Amino acid sequence: MNGLRKCYSRIYQRAFWLMLPILPYHNPIIIDDLRKISDIIKKEGKKKPLLVTDKNLIKYDFTKVLIDDLIADGVPAVVFDEVVPNPTTDLVYKGEKVYRDNNCDCLIAVGGGSPMDTAKTIGARISYPNKPINDMAGVLKVNKNTIFVKTALSIYKNEIK
Repeated sequence: MNGLRKCYSRIYQRAFWLMLPILPYHNPIIIDDLRKISDIIKKEGKKKPLLVTDKNLIKYDFTKVLIDDLIADGVPAVVFDEVVPNPTTDLVYKGEKVYRDNNCDCLIAVGGGSPMDTAKTIGARISYPNKPINDMAGVLKVNKNTIFVKTALSIYKNEIK
């Protein structure tokens, strides 16, 4: 049985590799300044992002430049800073509710793995509102209106392990 599973996995991987050129992937935009995010949001026609992060990044002002720039450019961001390590499905549902209650139209994830995972899952829930999170395993499930900002602190923390 193990050999059959391995064979299936290899065939699946090869088929996926062959399909990559036609899959609807988006090329990432690499930016060198957080202040350019508001320009990207406006260029994409978005008006109200949900900023997904954690309390420590807010507490230590890692998101201050971004939030101040968004406000200065007339982009009223809603902050969801309740992300914790190893986020739960309840946290994702709570973030989705904040997104919907505030009529947000895109997501910005700032931080390490937990804010990124939470924002991806919120995006998937926005794209597929009738599908439970447990049924969302796989690829191509994330809302394309998501901006990911990896913090230097989390990169450094991962490098010293």
